[in-house]
Amino acid sequence: ADFLDVGCGTGTLLQALAKFCSASRASPTSSVNPEKRLVGVDVSAAMLEVARRKLGSEALLCEAHAAALPFTAESFGCVISSSAFHYLREPRLALRESFRVLKPGGVLLLADWCADFWSTRIATQALRILRRPLHHVYRSQELCELCEQVGFRHIEVMRYRAAWPWGMLQIRAQRPEV
Repeated sequence: ADFLDVGCGTGTLLQALAKFCSASRASPTSSVNPEKRLVGVDVSAAMLEVARRKLGSEALLCEAHAAALPFTAESFGCVISSSAFHYLREPRLALRESFRVLKPGGVLLLADWCADFWSTRIATQALRILRRPLHHVYRSQELCELCEQVGFRHIEVMRYRAAWPWGMLQIRAQRPEV
């Protein structure tokens, strides 16, 4: 399946995926498709420039907003987003766009800060006081409900502490087959 990294930043996650795909292709017993396509979008041209230097031809990179993805419907098998969702001002539109570009049966993998942890809520307030550019840090239930509202099913959430004060959540959600 093709991967789309929404909010790819400097391309670190895409770089790890490229290495994983290369290692999988090298294995004689691998069932991984050697034609995997890696695509990243971000609103920051500066971050995309760093990603281009890092990735070379390993990934296609586009300047685009998560709420207006420049791809046809049902283009990707997996949409990923890591530590970008708290920046989005239109989370429902971003999730709707991720749903739109996923193939039936495709998977959304989303990791972000988690407001279920009191320490994360305090750190978020501190960042707001310092005028850091974040929009909203979600509780896991809140984000699961947003996913459900746009049509995702089989939603699984995992919460954990990455390091003090940061609590994180991971969501795996699927676009229904039909």
